[in-house]
Amino acid sequence: MNVLYGANQCTIGTAGNVAFYNNSAVQELFTAAIETYTTSERADLYEEAQELIHEDAPFVYLAYANQHLVFRTSVHGFIMNPAERMFFYPVDIENMPTRVFLFGRYTNLTEGGWYNTFEAVNVRIVLFRPFQFLHYIAGEKITYQNDTAKTLITPRFIVGRVDLVL
Repeated sequence: MNVLYGANQCTIGTAGNVAFYNNSAVQELFTAAIETYTTSERADLYEEAQELIHEDAPFVYLAYANQHLVFRTSVHGFIMNPAERMFFYPVDIENMPTRVFLFGRYTNLTEGGWYNTFEAVNVRIVLFRPFQFLHYIAGEKITYQNDTAKTLITPRFIVGRVDLVL
């Protein structure tokens, strides 16, 4: 609230307080709220400040638009921020393919629809985000997305770029 209504936020050119609202009683409540360590006391101070701001009515809110976002069913945990900012750090994506470069010997390639799976004999994988170098050996299964693969596959050797399902 201090960013939107604080007296120290109404400087031309850097104002978060775009109405240039300045009330010393409200500023004292903000300062007291910032200085307290007790959550309930801070909430009471902000509530009192909010009542004063409401009485002064520095803004006239004409409209508020509903926000709608659409994600794939594999995206979980996105929380819409009321300030219209997008924070993706709590988001989890199921079975998200990861673009990698891989090379090495394999066995038992199973081709099926959207995904191919094979068993590693000795396969090296380079991930780019975040950078990692992985080594799969003796029978570990690797699944990659078939439609985005740019690979050279021989009966025993694979090299190329694929979207890996980790």
